[in-house]
Amino acid sequence: MNWLRSMVLGITALSLFGSGAALKAKDDDRVPVSVTLSFGAGLNTAGATNHHVVPPVAKVRMTPATPTAGAIPGVVNFVVGGFHQIFVYNPGVTPADITAFLAANDPTNANLFINDLANLFYTGINPLRVVAGVAVNGNDNIPPLNLTRFGDQNRTESVGFTTPGTYLVICNVRPHFQNGMMALIKVVDGDDDDD
Repeated sequence: MNWLRSMVLGITALSLFGSGAALKAKDDDRVPVSVTLSFGAGLNTAGATNHHVVPPVAKVRMTPATPTAGAIPGVVNFVVGGFHQIFVYNPGVTPADITAFLAANDPTNANLFINDLANLFYTGINPLRVVAGVAVNGNDNIPPLNLTRFGDQNRTESVGFTTPGTYLVICNVRPHFQNGMMALIKVVDGDDDDD
């Protein structure tokens, strides 16, 4: 009879262990409350090798407001490497909307920055600084000036989201956007893990 009791206890223990692993797996599959996007490949080099947003689609979870506390935002940490400016648009804005803005407002591609401010959720740090009429590199503004990369490079910008939806992120540097430097951020509400 001891062997039967041992077998039943063993099966029970395995069942409990298995259900715990399943619960842990379910918890691990939850959408995180904080994610990191690499804005640029971190190479600080010119050209297509540094014109990516990785991953191209990110999902973050925000916690809605309760009667006793405000909403806890889902946070996206943009790690910027190179001459890039983050623009995050409200849900509903598409890459086609930005392309249409450029066609209407900059048909000759004369401007370095897009600057479509309609439906803008977040404007990132402008990498180009001008001091006394001279473009200045934010990483090396002690003479002699290094004018190969202007403005603030290699930085982190954290953005909080408290409204669910799909947000378009672009590099506001026109040729970077036109070469595909964009991503989507999907913000979900609470425990909602659906797309």
